[in-house]
Parts: sequence; C-alpha cells; structure tokens
Amino acid sequence: MLYTSHMGSRDDALFAPASDHAATEAFLAQAGLPFTSLRHGFYAESALHLIGRGIEAGEIHAPEVFTMAELATIASELTGREVKRVTVSDDEWLDATLAQGVPAPRAEMLLGMYRAARRGDFATTDPTLEKLLGRRSQTMRDVLASVLKAAAA
Repeated sequence: MLYTSHMGSRDDALFAPASDHAATEAFLAQAGLPFTSLRHGFYAESALHLIGRGIEAGEIHAPEVFTMAELATIASELTGREVKRVTVSDDEWLDATLAQGVPAPRAEMLLGMYRAARRGDFATTDPTLEKLLGRRSQTMRDVLASVLKAAAA
C-alpha cells in the first residue's frame, strides 16, 4: 500500500493535518499491512497562498519563519522593487487573518503550520523528486517568476 502523508507527521504535531497523518501511519503499522508512506512537502502554490497579496502590497506578513524572508528577497529581485518581510506575533497574524474573513478553525490550522515550521518540522530536503524526474525541480524563484509574469500580462 502507498499512503500519501505529509512531512512533519508526528504525534505532537503543531500542524493539525500532520498529527492526523501520524495517526494513520501508526494505524497502518499496527494493522500489519506492508505500506510505504510518501510524505509530501509543501508545494510552491501553498507558499503563494500564504503570502497572499504581499508581493503586490510590498510586504509579506507572517509569524517568524525564515523562508518568508527568502521569499521577500526573491520577490524584490524579480519585481525590481522592495518587498519587505514583516515579522508579526502569532496573535497579530491570527487577528489579521480572522479579520480577512478566514474561519477560525482554518486560521488556527494555518498558524499551526507556521509554528511547526519554526520547530523545524518541514526543514528536510531530499533529492528524490529530481532523481525521479531526471531533471532539476522548479525552485520558488521559478514559480514566483512565472506567477509575476502571468500577472503582468
């Protein structure tokens, strides 16, 4: 059996779906089924969703996660104008997200993703995808460049 899971799956996950995946993996192991758990990482589209209109506004607001600073740098280089990474507290981020109309359970789940990232739950990288594809995988720079080009057209 091939089970599609999520990186950072663990019993004490701060990102709710990761604890669900950990429970499923434990169930499969306890059932004695031979299985492989394919733990997906975050997709570039997820990062684009998280930064919202940050590139357009010139600021990316997020709880302390180092990759957002990297996204702001890449966006600045691609747009030719400064896009700042603004660090906000978890409570500030949650309040702003709720004010945008995001339902509380979804906002809490997304905040859990930031908390898990701070703890390093998603910090693993692996060359397997590139090996399977036989080519370099797209970088965040590639994805942002494509999105910005499409938006400018």
